[in-house]
Amino acid sequence: MPLYPMKPRLSDKEKIKFLRKRYNDAFDLIENASAWLKKNSELNQQKLQLLKSIRQQRLSGFWTAENAEKEKKLSVATREYKKMGEAFMTLSGFIENDEKAIKRLGGRLQKRVLGGVSVARSNSSSFGRPRESYESQVEIWKAKAKLYDGESRQGTSELKIALKPELTKFGKCAYCEERLFFEDCQLDHIHPINKGGFTIESNCILVCASCNGRKGALSLRAFCKEADLDFEKVVTRLEVLGKHV
Repeated sequence: MPLYPMKPRLSDKEKIKFLRKRYNDAFDLIENASAWLKKNSELNQQKLQLLKSIRQQRLSGFWTAENAEKEKKLSVATREYKKMGEAFMTLSGFIENDEKAIKRLGGRLQKRVLGGVSVARSNSSSFGRPRESYESQVEIWKAKAKLYDGESRQGTSELKIALKPELTKFGKCAYCEERLFFEDCQLDHIHPINKGGFTIESNCILVCASCNGRKGALSLRAFCKEADLDFEKVVTRLEVLGKHV
């Protein structure tokens, strides 16, 4: 879905004009998002570490009203950073798609001049903006997205071995809390693949065969309801293990 929809029944020339405006609007948003992410990157990492520490205290039985308030505030702050990163990637997709659409329409117009710049021959930007001011950040985030995409195609056996140390921390199925041995455990995607989940450490957990089979392609919340499990407690266990829920 684009930044905002195009009106119907426009001529090719009108479509190009509209797309140029939408491209530039997305450009403004992505520049702001890039600056915000860069500024808050280190602080976000510190908050994630503190949040993990607080949640570990909860599991150990050391819990106070002050800790509860800190956890609430840190959860909101880290979710905000994550959402901004997702928005950045979405905006980069908008820019790329509109750029391609403008070039296609330019070809159909047989290299007509658009705003005084030939679409087919422009080496800088036929969209009125210098690409260099955002392109490097776009490529950084695209590289991260490709990394996740690449990891999602890796074999689960390799990831299962990588997650083995988690059993030393907990030693139980993160869902039902049954005792778990590495030889018998299975790899589950917390956020299912068919709903956009990746096969990466932060989205995978070692669980018992029963829970893995029962959860299947269900969301975590739906599975907990189906299996009569306490959703909040399951989420806490997963977050303590460093999972993104």
